[in-house]
Amino acid sequence: MEAVSFHPIQATRFHMGKCSRNIAKTIHISYPEPLPDEAAQAMLIQLALGTLLVTSLLGCAGLPTHSNPPRHLDEVFVKDFRSIAPLDCTTADVALTHTEAATFFSRARVLSSRQIADNYPVAPCFVEGTLLADGERCDWRITAAATGFIRCGPNEWHFACDDCDELFSD
Repeated sequence: MEAVSFHPIQATRFHMGKCSRNIAKTIHISYPEPLPDEAAQAMLIQLALGTLLVTSLLGCAGLPTHSNPPRHLDEVFVKDFRSIAPLDCTTADVALTHTEAATFFSRARVLSSRQIADNYPVAPCFVEGTLLADGERCDWRITAAATGFIRCGPNEWHFACDDCDELFSD
């Protein structure tokens, strides 16, 4: 029997709080024979809508949907300190050694960029450097607010450490 394609959605706009995104996807559902009744067709439509909604929510979470955070970090190297407010935020606010930077990432939780923005203060200074994440050379940044990120090519993971106060004390 010939497969039949069903295209219930061409484009839909979902509003999810602060996250709004146009979804322009076509859901293709193929099945080997005509459906027996309208109830089966309704189930396929619900399946397509559910798939589209889950895909949309993952995209709005702010986490890369194509890559997991690195498991093994090695060769954490502090390269530089920067401040956009040098009188207010100095090296003393985020004076991390190589070992302390590695400790930050081992204790920190991976969060979405939205969670960081909504729940943590913005610090105008940070240290940055490089590390090996699962064998890949990556860049990182840790702010004086105990937040940071690791960027490996197109992938970026955001971190916050609620158990790192002693790393940031004088």
